Amino acid sequence: MKLKDYKGAIIDFNKAIDLNPKSILSYYYINAYHNIGNSKYLLKDYKGAIIDFSKSIEHKPEFATAYYKRGICKININQKNEGKLDLLRAKEFGFQV
Repeated sequence: MKLKDYKGAIIDFNKAIDLNPKSILSYYYINAYHNIGNSKYLLKDYKGAIIDFSKSIEHKPEFATAYYKRGICKININQKNEGKLDLLRAKEFGFQV
């Protein structure tokens, strides 16, 4: 990610998930999906990012940053109402801009 090689980052994070699928509830697993979402967001693959942010939320329902970023992605694909709901949920969980 620091190298701004977002496609490479997606590959690397997916490999990390595949190498340790038993750690599904671990901090690293949840953040791997979040980082895949970040990479896809930066590549303007908003629909793909939504899927990955949703996976991180599925495993950590109070993940405020994931709600925020998923909300931004939804707004970018004209799902404005759904995006606003995610932004509100992010705020409920303590996200601050």
